[in-house]
Amino acid sequence: MKERLANYFKAGYPAIAITTSEEKRALVEIEAAAKAADMRVVCWNSVDGATVEGRKMDMYQIEEVCSIDLAEN
Repeated sequence: MKERLANYFKAGYPAIAITTSEEKRALVEIEAAAKAADMRVVCWNSVDGATVEGRKMDMYQIEEVCSIDLAEN
């Protein structure tokens, strides 16, 4: 799974939605794939909102940490 996800990241997919009942296990795999692709993971769920590396963040903090401009997308 790690290699497949890393390929998606490297190919420039802007978002990947994954539905699972094993959130922690999936997140470990996703973060490993992102690290292999030299990228960061922004997670969102209805309880915590957006998080980067386990830290809750608003849109402006995510832009700063990930060096992206969400307002343009």
